Amino acid sequence: MAYYGTEAILTTDAGVSLSTITHDGNTSLQTVEGNTGAGLVHLHATSVAATTGYMLIDLSDAVNWPHTLTGHIDVRSMIINVAPTTTFAGSVEIGFLTNVDDTNGDFNIVYCAHFIAGSLPLAQTLSLNALADMTTDQWFGPTTANDTTWQTDVDLTGPDGAVAYPSGDGDLVMKITRTASQTDVSVTILYTTQA
Repeated sequence: MAYYGTEAILTTDAGVSLSTITHDGNTSLQTVEGNTGAGLVHLHATSVAATTGYMLIDLSDAVNWPHTLTGHIDVRSMIINVAPTTTFAGSVEIGFLTNVDDTNGDFNIVYCAHFIAGSLPLAQTLSLNALADMTTDQWFGPTTANDTTWQTDVDLTGPDGAVAYPSGDGDLVMKITRTASQTDVSVTILYTTQA
């Protein structure tokens, strides 16, 4: 993006310099969004050779995932990398859970990538201008109802590699569905939580 006009330097009372650009009497100040209180999580799954569910953010676990509020998750950005073998076929889906019990749960799919044999690796960055609010009040999209991958009494693998995290309402999860061969998947998420 190009800016045209006269550049000026302003100094605040604290002695901090702010660079401004003016044009026709209008002044634009550069603003930077702060991520105070945001958490960052990274999960890397290697050689996934079966349909598998992963815990990305456990909303009820504020000890292992940095957050304080436990109402719902707001996703700010995601970086997704998928490195399939030449014969891998399947899909990678990311979404949040509702109606989870000891039998199944509803999987609200926010992101999905399908792969056929011979697909090239995928590297994608999703930066959201507005927060993606992971609540059913804000959701109108595909949902897999009664998915047995998600259960309150079955532990999932988390970002630390431990298989120790049961599914629950509001959790952000990833499902790798494999129909042939295997793949590596990594995902990095910047997020906040709300009451």
